[in-house]
Amino acid sequence: MSHTGSSPLSSASRFVPVDPERLQRDLFADAGLDSAERGARERVLRRHAALFDHRLVRELRRLKAHYLPFNPDLEAVPPPALASGERAGLHAGFRARVAQLLQAANFDELSEEDFNSALNRTSPRGVRVEVDFASFEEVAVFFRGVAELSVEKRSARHLYLKKKSVPYPTYRRLFLLVKMRRRGDGSETPILLKLFRDVPRSDLEMLLPNTRVRMTSIDKLKLGVTGGGGTLGGVVAMVGKIGVAANPATWAIALVGLAAVLWRQVSKVFVQRTRYMAALAERLYFHSLDTNFGAVSQLVETAGEEEWKEAALAWHFLLESGADGLDHDELDRRVETWITERYGQTVDFDVRDGVRKLLEDGLVESGCGTRLVAVAPEESFRRLDAIWDSLFRASQPVAARMPGGPAL
Repeated sequence: MSHTGSSPLSSASRFVPVDPERLQRDLFADAGLDSAERGARERVLRRHAALFDHRLVRELRRLKAHYLPFNPDLEAVPPPALASGERAGLHAGFRARVAQLLQAANFDELSEEDFNSALNRTSPRGVRVEVDFASFEEVAVFFRGVAELSVEKRSARHLYLKKKSVPYPTYRRLFLLVKMRRRGDGSETPILLKLFRDVPRSDLEMLLPNTRVRMTSIDKLKLGVTGGGGTLGGVVAMVGKIGVAANPATWAIALVGLAAVLWRQVSKVFVQRTRYMAALAERLYFHSLDTNFGAVSQLVETAGEEEWKEAALAWHFLLESGADGLDHDELDRRVETWITERYGQTVDFDVRDGVRKLLEDGLVESGCGTRLVAVAPEESFRRLDAIWDSLFRASQPVAARMPGGPAL
């Protein structure tokens, strides 16, 4: 299993929690732009968004080709069997590209420490599961955003007569990649992909395949006390009836009564297990956003939005700074301060990623020393238009690039 990264509770998220259209509206409103300047900047941002969309659609096609041999939902004719080297290459390529997309979408990989600490914890809904990790070749978990929610539970301090609010950390978005271990017949095993929302930290086990529901200690104790007491009472009553009865019919009635008592106690176990399974099904149903390649498609769309928002924020505030420009630290502080003041959210803005995209597309230039200066809207649009035109010239190769990845 692979788990790296830092604790999700130790730092702010890089995710910019604003819809792109609202972000653009608010940026222009707070800057007090006139209609002409607003129109010029809108043209640039629209063209830049189209460029991100085009590049990410190309990346989605590549991901589909890499995922084809591992897709459990494949409807078309299965691809030919692959040699071990080809299979390993496709797996490594797909894994690397998914990691790039997750990075672009501002997801972080869950650290091994946090993953292990979440295992064997009881869900805030009172459900525990166990997982057969021997059936997995790889498990990777990525998250974006952490919130602290609460659930009402009865307190032992108040003899379970009163409820109290119990807080628990929750991952706002969670992406799960599971590679099943190869079977003995040598057939290809799938790569399972899941995208979830609002997953309690203690519920990670519930999201994995091959989970088995198990009872909590409190439920075992309650069933043991009630079941044991009921069974013992039934046995005592039956022995008493048999001891004083000479009629065989009375014996038969006593045995039927004992069987009914035993069945009642056994049925309690089944009823409790059914409740657990219902809670597990509810968790998987209401918190699942997408599965397998559908999850990748959502990831591509999210990555495009995040890339655009970072670039738009960096370009806007560099434009606002004028010819003097800003260095990376100044730009980072301005963006984070504006987001906090405007939306009341704390964000760890990925300033270097936003600036890198602007530099690649020619919307920002290096000024004096380490300072960055934004290119004016008219010139920015001309440069983006030239890049866009080059995408459709058969004689000129496209040099689109995934964030941190190879040329497409």
